[in-house]
This record gives sequence, structure tokens and C-alpha cells, in this order.
Amino acid sequence: MKLDLRFVFRPIEEIWSRILVGLVFEGSLNETEGMAALDAKTGGYLSRLQGTGFWRGARGETLLVASGGAVKAEKILLKGLGPRAGCNARRLSETLKEAGAAIDRMALADVAVHIPALPEERAGALVLETGCAALVGPFFRAHGGEDDFLLKIVVPVHPALRQMGDDLVRRLRACFLPRMACSIIFTA
Repeated sequence: MKLDLRFVFRPIEEIWSRILVGLVFEGSLNETEGMAALDAKTGGYLSRLQGTGFWRGARGETLLVASGGAVKAEKILLKGLGPRAGCNARRLSETLKEAGAAIDRMALADVAVHIPALPEERAGALVLETGCAALVGPFFRAHGGEDDFLLKIVVPVHPALRQMGDDLVRRLRACFLPRMACSIIFTA
């Protein structure tokens, strides 16, 4: 298995991939930074589904919709995190692990994932590091022995996190390199 992991300073709705994944807090999509623009690209479809109670963003809830060409991906997968209060890096990692397993079942390996910021001190680096490892885990278990399997993941990050790029890349390489060939890039 090979991994191409890229951190970029672009909104998720501007990224080309087969599937966009957004981790969303319960309540309005506007409560999760970066999701309002994605909702706007869908003409408000995602918030209308949320407004009707069809999907609320509760912990463990999953919403999969076709993008209908509204964004540069075929599908949009939203995973509910529950209330922002009490959400931590562990919950984000568990949710990303569930998302990774679901995406692998769909036989997709080209992913853009929005990981929301947490209010905790130092949470940015921790969330990105543990979250990416959790997302890759199900793919590695299913495809670890396949030399020709390539997993591409693009993670938009907030420009305020730019200073942690080199350290994050070093730690993720240390995590992944013993198990798989990988390319990890933190770029503007």
C-alpha cells in the first residue's frame, strides 16, 4: 500500500477528489467551520436535510449524498460528532476511523477530509496527527499487503496552523513509513 497525504490551505469544496468527508458538530452546519461554504455550494441542500431532522449531526450519524456536480467530488460524506462541548481528539479519531472504513467499503481511495478545530490548547497538531492515522487505519488493514493500492488523502487546514507543518510531517512519516510507502506534504 502507498499513501499520498497532503495538507493544503484551501477550502474543502475546492478540492478535487472522489469523496469529500466532513466531520460536523450537532446543530447548524454553520457551527462547524468550513461547512457553511460546502453547504452553499450544494445550494443549501445539506442544511435543509439538517433542518428537517433527517440528519442532525448527532454523534455516530452518517449522511452520504451525491454531489450532483455542486463540488469537485462525486460524493459528500458527513459524519456527526455530536455537541461541540465535550468533543475531543479521541472522538474525532473514532469518527475518522468509522469514515475510513465506510469509504473503503465504497471502494474509493481518493479522499478530501475536513477535520474541524477543537478549542483545546495544542489540539490542532494532535487532531491532525491522530485523525489522519485513524483514517488510514481501515485502509491499511484491508490493503496493507497490496503494493499497487494507492490511497490519496487531502486535508484542508487553517492557515494559523502553518507553523506546525514540518513537525507534523515528521511525526506522521515516523508513524507510517515503517508500514507503508508514503508521501506526506504540507503546502500552501
